[in-house]
Amino acid sequence: MAIVSSPASNQRPAELLVPLRPLENSAAQVHAVLQTSHPIFIAAFLQMQRLKSPDEAAAWVSRNHEMAFPKRSVSGLARIARISERPEWASLRSSVTEEFILVKESERPRFGWNPWFFGAGIGAFVFGVFAALNGRRAAR
Repeated sequence: MAIVSSPASNQRPAELLVPLRPLENSAAQVHAVLQTSHPIFIAAFLQMQRLKSPDEAAAWVSRNHEMAFPKRSVSGLARIARISERPEWASLRSSVTEEFILVKESERPRFGWNPWFFGAGIGAFVFGVFAALNGRRAAR
């Protein structure tokens, strides 16, 4: 996991990047990353940050396997991203391919301008039809 943005250095992170690994091969580099602000992921991340040794981490993972390796469906806006796009993604370099799919959880496409363009297109079509009909009448 990597922190995407945090309001201050010692505060709760606003978002996390979570590499999405297949169940059968967890050692290979991943090609998809989830960008999330889900409170369960952030809580697990904060708990893991407090662990002092590999033995303590192994014990925590054995007690909290579902929290350490959550299995759930996610939805959001997906796009192709590159690690070199943002400096804070450099910590992903060892586990993620240079170019990967970034899924921003719960984000939807923005269609704010589309109704305006649709309306303008319909208006232009109607104007064109009237212009063509007036042109035919004037030619008679």
